[in-house]
Amino acid sequence: MIIENNNYDDIRKLYVNNNENYITEESNEYGIQDENMLKLVCIEDDITKGYVIICFDKNFCELEEYPNKIKYMPDKVAYIWAILTDKKYAGKGIGSKLLEYAIEKFYDYTFYSCIEEENTASIKLHEKFGFREIYNFKGKYFDNRISNEIMFELRR
Repeated sequence: MIIENNNYDDIRKLYVNNNENYITEESNEYGIQDENMLKLVCIEDDITKGYVIICFDKNFCELEEYPNKIKYMPDKVAYIWAILTDKKYAGKGIGSKLLEYAIEKFYDYTFYSCIEEENTASIKLHEKFGFREIYNFKGKYFDNRISNEIMFELRR
């Protein structure tokens, strides 16, 4: 079951217990606190197994301090601010359920997601749903370590 805008303490707990430094604590908390962002939580057997936070602000690159090289920004955008699955349930389809729900709910939106090149599981998940790489960059993010970032897009 996917629930919307609820279980914020579960989101925080999942973050603390499962984050692999792909999402900063500050960014995660910002997404939770921002009332304009949608929080989707996957619950099965009364256990919170994953979440996604979606930003609808066309200035999401600036909010994340990423370079914006997106040509022809569409009117309706949905940016995957954060997506995380409990490690105990990795590979069990939790991320797929969350993305599928979001993509179906916002069918006429163009989706974006910025993913570290090393995060192959997230890249594979996004590619499964038709996201494609539109550009990549290097930058000082995530506690001043250099990371290779890839911006993905799902445009229909």
